[in-house]
Order: sequence, then C-alpha cells, then structure tokens
Amino acid sequence: MVKRNLWKSKIFHRIVAPRLAGQADLDLAAAIVRQSAEEVSRQFPGCEFHVLFWNHDERLAIPLRRKLEEAGIHLHSVEEEIPELLRPRAKYRIKQDGHPTPETNRLLAEYVCREILGEP
Repeated sequence: MVKRNLWKSKIFHRIVAPRLAGQADLDLAAAIVRQSAEEVSRQFPGCEFHVLFWNHDERLAIPLRRKLEEAGIHLHSVEEEIPELLRPRAKYRIKQDGHPTPETNRLLAEYVCREILGEP
C-alpha cells in the first residue's frame, strides 16, 4: 500500500525516481562483470570467475541475472544457496546500511569453500 502510494508522490518522482537504476545501468553492470571475468581469464589462465549474486530487487536482479548467465558467468544466488539469510534480517544485515554482518560473511565464506573450492 505504501509503495503504491509512494509512486504517486511528486516528491518521489523528482528526488528518488531519477536515481533508480534503469536499462543503461543494467547493461553497464553486466559489461563491468563480463570485462572483469575476461580480465581474470587473461591474467590468470585456467582460473574460474564466480559471482555471488544477491536478489534484493527482482526488478533489477532478474534482467541482470539473465545478462550474466548469457555471458557465461558462474552465478551463485546467495538467497537460493543460503536460504538462512532470508530469515531474521537483523542477524544478517547491518541495520544502518543493509550491508552483510560478520555472520553473513561467515556463511558466505563457508559456502565458497564448500561449493566453489570443494573444501570440506
């Protein structure tokens, strides 16, 4: 309800809406990741390039994920692979800025070691 009404606000459209990501931003993000993968491959032949992908905003995540998959990028959906992160948000995200907490980073590190590096 609040979200729907927020989109009707003139203040929202003048201040917030212009800052929302659009197609050009998605294209740029995909190009940056693709070029990063190419650079890693150039500098470190045989090295794998993986992306831990957060699906916070489906409006952006779905098309970006599609672009990265089409580019052959190894994606790991954080929320799908570690569903625990969807539970009590306060435990896994810093309240003030939404960044991962040390506990989140621990879970991500365990996932990387186990699923990407193949360590027990």
